[in-house]
Amino acid sequence: FPGGPPAPAAADSNKAQGPDGGGDGNGLPPIPVKSMVLISSMPTSDEATASACILNSKIREEVMRVAEEGVCLLVDHDPDLDGITDAVARARAVIVLLTAGSMESVPQLATIVELMSTVTSVDASPPQVIPVNTPGFVFPDAAYYEAVLPRIWPGSADGVAAIIQSFFKRIAVFLATNASDGVLDTQAREVVSRIPRTFDTKISIGRVKSSASLRADAAGDGGGDGGFNGPLCEI
Repeated sequence: FPGGPPAPAAADSNKAQGPDGGGDGNGLPPIPVKSMVLISSMPTSDEATASACILNSKIREEVMRVAEEGVCLLVDHDPDLDGITDAVARARAVIVLLTAGSMESVPQLATIVELMSTVTSVDASPPQVIPVNTPGFVFPDAAYYEAVLPRIWPGSADGVAAIIQSFFKRIAVFLATNASDGVLDTQAREVVSRIPRTFDTKISIGRVKSSASLRADAAGDGGGDGGFNGPLCEI
């Protein structure tokens, strides 16, 4: 794309372990090489992690009926930007959980840009785009694209604004994290209803991410919270 950038372990069968049982030195395992349903949340926010855990607890059983690969919470895995964008490119669906601070999170911005770039560049089985906004999230305005995004994006932001704007043309599901279980169940069903039932994993699993220039740009600039070690989601 233009510019380039960004449950307990025993109970989570989606967590991949390295040769020594861990990830690549940060204590978190790498993202599984599967066409999964991803949940992207702001990795440095406890509130965002809690919201992601709530959503996961509400949808994971239904997701398993639709997609045997299951759900992957990105906050539970190695935060490497290359790994995140690779996972997005091969995903069945990507749920982008929008909370306060999401639009200043390099990993979430990289997820959005890769997701929309992949959707527009593939002919078959693109990842489904599922924006989910929570109380406290403020949708970006013109001032954000003019002043904030160029400061945050670890590379040239030329063309990136249009890609992010295309993401926000999708209708978001509202997740009222402070609501009753009944309300949350209804909102979670709306999220699940958007996950494609028919999906060719043989095509998606070998897909090469669109963000080929991400590594070069991000390597020279840690960019915001790209070097985080986020809290784990335990359910």
